[in-house]
Amino acid sequence: MAKKISPKIQQAAEKYLDSLGSSREQLTDKQWEIIANYVKTRRMKVPILLAGGIFCACMGFLYSWYAKNHIANILPDEVVFVSKANKESAITLKPDDIKEHIDYLTHAYFMAGSLFMLTVFMLGAVSICIPLMRRGNRKMLKAFIPRKQEPEGTAPSTE
Repeated sequence: MAKKISPKIQQAAEKYLDSLGSSREQLTDKQWEIIANYVKTRRMKVPILLAGGIFCACMGFLYSWYAKNHIANILPDEVVFVSKANKESAITLKPDDIKEHIDYLTHAYFMAGSLFMLTVFMLGAVSICIPLMRRGNRKMLKAFIPRKQEPEGTAPSTE
């Protein structure tokens, strides 16, 4: 039993078939279902990758912003001179606190870098990979879909 296909997807699939030189009447139900699913997923890929890329860019920006603010919060406002004697200084950080701050900053900058790389991948996929995949799928579907037959009297001449 065939699945219910929305009218927008049907129109887009018929338009796609026209661009391939075929029509809905020439396809079996299974072929029509394959074409409709292909058109449906093709329409969903770009918005999903764009939204994912923008989300990753925002999260990467937030991670780098938090790391920058964390550095600003742990640094003292004024220059402090620390002597080698056992006098108490204005900086009250213990070695464990310093290690904890460095671990936090390392993690934050690693996450920011990873998210920016993921952003580049997603936005690159939208602009490079998807058009190449569409071209390859179009060639595959041309072999799969029967084309409209030209009338017998209008064969191209070999002059």
